[in-house]
Amino acid sequence: MWILSNLMGASGGGNLLITVSPTVKALLGKMGASPTFPFSPRSPFQPLIPLTPGSPWGPMGPASPLGPGLPMGPTGPGKPLGPKGPVLPISPSGPVGPTSPLSPFCP
Repeated sequence: MWILSNLMGASGGGNLLITVSPTVKALLGKMGASPTFPFSPRSPFQPLIPLTPGSPWGPMGPASPLGPGLPMGPTGPGKPLGPKGPVLPISPSGPVGPTSPLSPFCP
């Protein structure tokens, strides 16, 4: 129990303001938070630069080598190609494919 009280700051009576190390302060400062108020008004997901039409920041964050947002493929955004071809969407009544009566592409 001595270790816990030592970490909490035996001389400070458990006051976290006294026991916050410089490393923790630096980390909290980079995240935009403070030891006394963990929920900073500045969100970590909010970009620091304004969004302009020519900005590299897209709706999903910084531009990646694959392009802005989710990668687009033949099956749509975010759907990976499986080892047997495109992954078919699954409905509560079963897979919906070209041969299914529920498919809008079926003649």
